[in-house]
Amino acid sequence: MIKRVLCPTLSARHAFLLLGMWIGFSGCAKRSDPENSGGEILAMPERCEFRISGDDKWLLTVGEESPHLKPDAKNHSRQRQTFLTDLETGETWFAEPDADVRKRISEGLGPDGLGCFSPDQTRLYFRTSDWSHLSGRGQDAAEGRQESSEMVDDTPQSGPAARISVPGRQATRYHYVVDLTEKPFAIRETDQVVCMERPDAVKPDIEVRRVSDKRIEIYSSDGRKLATHRPRGRLSRRIGIRELHDRWDTNQWESDYSLSPDGSHLAYRISETGLIGFAGPTAGHMLDLSQHGSQGPRFLAASVYAMQWDSKGNFYACTSHSEYGTVIVRWDLNH
Repeated sequence: MIKRVLCPTLSARHAFLLLGMWIGFSGCAKRSDPENSGGEILAMPERCEFRISGDDKWLLTVGEESPHLKPDAKNHSRQRQTFLTDLETGETWFAEPDADVRKRISEGLGPDGLGCFSPDQTRLYFRTSDWSHLSGRGQDAAEGRQESSEMVDDTPQSGPAARISVPGRQATRYHYVVDLTEKPFAIRETDQVVCMERPDAVKPDIEVRRVSDKRIEIYSSDGRKLATHRPRGRLSRRIGIRELHDRWDTNQWESDYSLSPDGSHLAYRISETGLIGFAGPTAGHMLDLSQHGSQGPRFLAASVYAMQWDSKGNFYACTSHSEYGTVIVRWDLNH
């Protein structure tokens, strides 16, 4: 197949030139690989999606689309592969679907996404719904995409292809499980999904003050100045941080703030905008909120896309690496 290459117009060339200047003089040029801030690279996934098991044993990531998926599957969905990294040994295991699950995958009805861990951390569950047989198939099929990454329904249901009721609709739901006590890992159909409850995010008790477009200050609840942020890029015209006190209470702050389990440390993200409106990477920082903590934020990485803590107080994030691309990184704050 021959691809058409269109030459940019003069205005487009100017835009590309300005974009190049922004990248060259912005925080991108100062990108520091996470190892430089004490981070340990654990995995190099396809996407910035990961989950830590409740016992801090497993790092769950997703890979490329499964080779078992037929290109013309009537319920075509992403059907990505599942990987588990042992956080004690660093060894990564692939969860191989058995013959029955491979058939479901070929139809676009197999497990996908991050799934959920069982309360005792010995099982990993996935759930998929099939809406294709309903009228208005296009819309229903879109609504029936994989639900595994945000499963919250812990109610057992009987039969691998259980029926669920939605007002005016019925769908077929498929359940899958990985037994984490048996290696090599295999994905099989099961008759129920029992997820561990995930704790709600805790809003940090801090005050964020915008002094100017290029200066943001962060204070503790008792009035101590914890951090001052200015642009990292030479041509940046503004830095930003998400509002903590949203009058609509939509909890959008959760994507940009992550408080440690004991409340002693806060990870957060600062965005940066260039002269012509291009947004640079969203940099990650860490604050010690304790009375005896050192003043000033600890820079983690120039781009942070996801954040999570384990119960031991280790911090995890997805970021970019100059050599490896997308990486999942762990910071041990005790060292």
